[in-house]
Amino acid sequence: MSEKFQSLHDAVSYWLGGAGSSLIVAACARLMFHGNEARNQRRKFWGWELLYELPAAVALGMFGEAIASYFGVDSSVRPAVVGGLAYLGPRGIEVLFQRWLSKLPPPAG
Repeated sequence: MSEKFQSLHDAVSYWLGGAGSSLIVAACARLMFHGNEARNQRRKFWGWELLYELPAAVALGMFGEAIASYFGVDSSVRPAVVGGLAYLGPRGIEVLFQRWLSKLPPPAG
């Protein structure tokens, strides 16, 4: 291999493509969230909940990529956007969205 990569993200993106690196980042973020929930004794680490995190990681990885693409985020920052949104999960994103909507001015009419 004679390729010179500047970062781990560049190497993973080269080997798996952009979607592969986003899925890995999203899966790691959901695993961190799951581990935190297990540490706080809200769920067992080796339980069915761990299996439920896989579809959430895939969906949130795609959602994070879409958000990063919409805002024109550089490819080196995309994993941070994907990881942050995947760690928050569906409930955290819903809370952020509701807070953002509550700060908007009411529609004129």
